[in-house]
Amino acid sequence: MNDATKAFIRSHLSDDVHRLALEGRRHIDVDMVLALRQIEGWQRTREKLPSWAANEDILYPPQLALEQCSSDFTARYKAGVAERAMGGERGSLLVDLTGGMGVDHAALAPLFERTIYVERQEGLCTLARHNLAALQLLHAEVVCQESIQQMAILMEKGVKPTMIYVDPARRSDKGQRTYSMADCMPNVLPYLKKWLTASRWVMLKLSPMLDWHEAVRQVHDAAGHCVKEVHIVATHGECKELLLLLDASNGGEYVVTCVNDEQEDIFIGTLTEQQIPDVGLSPFPDAMGPLPHPLYLYEPHAALMKGGFFAELASRYSVTPLSTNTHLYLSHTPQPCFPGRQFLVLMVLPVNQRAWQQHMAGVKQANITTRNFPMTVAQLRKKLRLTDGGEHYVFAVTTALHQYRLLVCRKNDCK
Repeated sequence: MNDATKAFIRSHLSDDVHRLALEGRRHIDVDMVLALRQIEGWQRTREKLPSWAANEDILYPPQLALEQCSSDFTARYKAGVAERAMGGERGSLLVDLTGGMGVDHAALAPLFERTIYVERQEGLCTLARHNLAALQLLHAEVVCQESIQQMAILMEKGVKPTMIYVDPARRSDKGQRTYSMADCMPNVLPYLKKWLTASRWVMLKLSPMLDWHEAVRQVHDAAGHCVKEVHIVATHGECKELLLLLDASNGGEYVVTCVNDEQEDIFIGTLTEQQIPDVGLSPFPDAMGPLPHPLYLYEPHAALMKGGFFAELASRYSVTPLSTNTHLYLSHTPQPCFPGRQFLVLMVLPVNQRAWQQHMAGVKQANITTRNFPMTVAQLRKKLRLTDGGEHYVFAVTTALHQYRLLVCRKNDCK
């Protein structure tokens, strides 16, 4: 990259890329294709990857690789999982079989004496060589090769990695999105048992859309009871990835960690999903309208919703399930440690516009959520003649007595 291109990028980082493209002929000394990709890459990742955005020497890949890469938070989280597994000691070798943009590799690399980044796309390998050096990760080796073939070569040579990391592409060879482990590229299931004879640990990054129970079943069927840890990782209220840490010496027991930013809950793993009994719930009021006594509502964060430990969650935090399939909780006293959003229930209403007008006259905006409810958010908003937003939160639910109700709330900052 020449000096003119670097100066152009530095001067136009926050400018509109499409407008800059139209002005390209005015900058004859600038490699505009490279400059525009750099500017667009920086703009797309400055919030997702602030540590990379702060480094002027980083080169950005095409858009698809940007979309698929980890964030700073999720990459650091994986490094924490690896560090705890190794007991705080430095590993001898990390083999990253699906290098991609290299964000996860860069986060994991400082924990190992040597790393091998494997990627089948030459363009991404070229960028990785540059970026890993720019990040001062000089002990990282970049190999352009199919991951399965490269691992076979390493095993033939008797190489014993401390950890193998693999993030199968969740797109088919035709570019279609896939979620099943068997449909991802590469399909690692046939190789896990063999890899675990060579490596102390295998870390799998999987789609957040994949059911973790099914993922564990598939791994156990393919490689024995080697799942040691399951991590459901969310940030800013959105589930981002599912991680499995495999250990061939594991005795069959595993734990499930549900994490959302700084909130973390650990459960004993089981392939039997927990059921909440559909019983009468004492905190739920019988009367309609404003409540005579305080009532608090709790909504678990995204990773807990994905984890499904609903019965244990109620017991751990002394809250009562609203009903079996609603996955909201109630209590008469605030529970500030509950992991998720918390609300103060102002009133309970039937589902009709007349009741809304009677008790909420003048309120034309609300944030609506439907749970185990026969109407969509859009349908309910139309029925109540409300627009989105404002300070009120409405939860449309089905109670344990199979009644449809609106819980009108405001956020409770009891933390």
